[in-house]
Amino acid sequence: MMESDVFRGLRRLGYAALAMAFAQIVFGAIVRITGSGMGCGDDWPKCAGLWFPPLDRPDLIIEITHRYIALGLSITVLALLSLAFMHRAHPGVRGRHGILLP
Repeated sequence: MMESDVFRGLRRLGYAALAMAFAQIVFGAIVRITGSGMGCGDDWPKCAGLWFPPLDRPDLIIEITHRYIALGLSITVLALLSLAFMHRAHPGVRGRHGILLP
């Protein structure tokens, strides 16, 4: 993989993680404002005892969307960390001015 491809991938994953983190914060506020925090009940990670619950209640839709965004954000951040770690020898990824600390 060429150096520019590495940075392009890191940049894209970074922007994706940023967008998903923003969406997570917005949906967290929506969950709080609407009181949908218990829309899925006490089940975790399932919602109402199901992996894919019926979407017939607005509070359930809001809560499950918040959970799915959290899952997507977690996967994106792990992918970003993995890509940075795999290419840690590239200048700009590691070192004084890199994205990974020495």
